[in-house]
Amino acid sequence: MLNKFKNLFVKDKTISAKLIAIMLIILSSLLLSKTQDDQNIRLKRIKDEKQLVVKIPELEKQIKIYEDSGKAKLLELKIKIHKKPLLKGIFLKDKFYCALIADVFYREGDDCGDFDILKIDSNEVTIQYKDTQETEVLRISE
Repeated sequence: MLNKFKNLFVKDKTISAKLIAIMLIILSSLLLSKTQDDQNIRLKRIKDEKQLVVKIPELEKQIKIYEDSGKAKLLELKIKIHKKPLLKGIFLKDKFYCALIADVFYREGDDCGDFDILKIDSNEVTIQYKDTQETEVLRISE
């Protein structure tokens, strides 16, 4: 089959020329499409950069107004990531639940350093971090 196809191209030069022309048209259209895509991407980047450049004077005005108003302060962003305490168990002792956290028993209302114990149920413990006042529910890991 391949030999027949090959022979057809060798014997009939017009078919070869037509196929080569078609291949060149297809390749050129693919290259043109790729070039247009690249140009569209570059144009979008340029438009985005232009929008940013246009905003700069307005942002500078806002900064100047803020500085001139006497309210300019250095702001410090503190991000605190709490290490979740490991709840090892919940026990009923003297009709009250106790939580075993980091090998220490705690009751409701106890101070645990970085957090306080708000509530202890039969299957979970609610704590509140002192610095952020966030609450978190601890459950025994399975």
